[in-house]
Amino acid sequence: MPTDWFNALLVMGGMYLAAANAIALHRDKKVRGVYWKAWVFYSFCAVWDIYYYKSVGHPWSVAAAVLLSVATIAWLAMAFRYRKN
Repeated sequence: MPTDWFNALLVMGGMYLAAANAIALHRDKKVRGVYWKAWVFYSFCAVWDIYYYKSVGHPWSVAAAVLLSVATIAWLAMAFRYRKN
């Protein structure tokens, strides 16, 4: 399972960065200089990872992918809400 742990660590790094962006967006309440379609794609990838990691038996990566999905979808929801600001 070391590959699962290492992969989960990488995914958690992505979750940390996505969460930091979501926190900054919540604080600023402005969407500027961001190509939002990349976030849509990244969110779909994060959701797909949940299914994929489960199918290959990587429970730590599944947990990390769930957290990444929450962070990216939270960012998208706030970006949609603050798009006019």
